[in-house]
Amino acid sequence: MTPALPALRFHAWRPLLALLLALGNAAGAALLVVQSKGQRSVHAQLDQLLLEQARERVQGLATLLGSADAHGTDGDSFFGLYGGDGRLLHHSGPAHAEALALAHPTVTAPLHFDLQLPDGRRGRAVVLPVPLPGDGLGTAVLADARLRWDKVEGGPAWTLRPGGAALLLVIALLALADIRQRLPCSNRHWRNAQPVPATPALLPVGALPDRASEALCDPLDLRRLLLRSWGPGISIEAPAELWVVADEALLQALLHAAHAADTPAGTLASRCSLQADGLWLQIDGPAAPLATTAAALARTQQLHLQQRLTGTGQCLRIGPLRPL
Repeated sequence: MTPALPALRFHAWRPLLALLLALGNAAGAALLVVQSKGQRSVHAQLDQLLLEQARERVQGLATLLGSADAHGTDGDSFFGLYGGDGRLLHHSGPAHAEALALAHPTVTAPLHFDLQLPDGRRGRAVVLPVPLPGDGLGTAVLADARLRWDKVEGGPAWTLRPGGAALLLVIALLALADIRQRLPCSNRHWRNAQPVPATPALLPVGALPDRASEALCDPLDLRRLLLRSWGPGISIEAPAELWVVADEALLQALLHAAHAADTPAGTLASRCSLQADGLWLQIDGPAAPLATTAAALARTQQLHLQQRLTGTGQCLRIGPLRPL
C-alpha cells in the first residue's frame, strides 16, 4: 500500500521567491537605466557627428556659391543652403532627388530634428545658421537616413525582452502554485484522502496512529462518528480553536482504544461536553482497552494539550481541553 506523501510546504519558499523576484526587478530596472543612459549618449554622439559634417560643408561655402550648378550629388545624404529670404542657393543629394524643404527658416543655434527625406525614408537632420557674403544670415540643412539612430533606440529591446518574459513566467508559475494550494484538490487534501498502512495491534507507548487504518475502521465512518459526538450548543459556546483541539484529541483516543480492543472504532460510544473548566471528551467501551488507552495517553506528548485523564470502569474522560 502506498504511504501518504508529505504535504508541499510551498509557503516556506514564498519569502525566498519574493526576494528573488525583488532582486530580479531591481536588476532589470538597473539594466534599463544603464542602457537608457548609454542610448542617450550614443544618440547625442550621432547628432554631434551630423553637426560636424554640416559645418564641414559650410566651410566650403565659397565653392558652393561659385558653382555654376546649384545641384550636386552627395551619396545618400541631403544638403541644402538657403538665403535669408528662404531662397534655395544650393542643394546636393542622391541623383534625381528633390531638394530638402526648409522646415525651420530662421534659427540662431544648431537644431536637430526628425523628418521624411525626399526619397521617402525616415531621416535625421540638423539646421544651423550660416553667414552669407552680401546676403545676411542664411540657413544650412544636412539630413541623413535614420538607420543608425534607429539601431541605437532599438538596442535595449532585445536584451530586456528575454528577461521580462522569464519574469512573467515565474510570476505565472507562482500564481498557479498559490491557486493550487487553495483548491480542495491540493496536495494536503490529496494526502489526507490516501489510504494509510495498517498499524500493528500492539502499539508502543507514545506512538498513536494519526489516521484510521483499513483493518479497524473506515475514515469516512469515523468522521461521521466524530460529528455525532458533539452535543447541542457546542458550536455556539465553544471557540473555533477548541473545535480543532477536541476533534484531534477525540480522533486519537478513539483510534488507540479501537486498536487496543481490536474492534472497529465505530463500535465505541463517544460524546463531548462543555464544562465550566473546559471541554471534556468521554469514550465508553471495554474497561481493559480504555485503561490501556488512558495509560498511553497520559505518557504521550503527541497531543500537545493540558489534559487530565481518568480511566475508571468503562468510561474514559479526557479534559479539560483548551485551545493551543
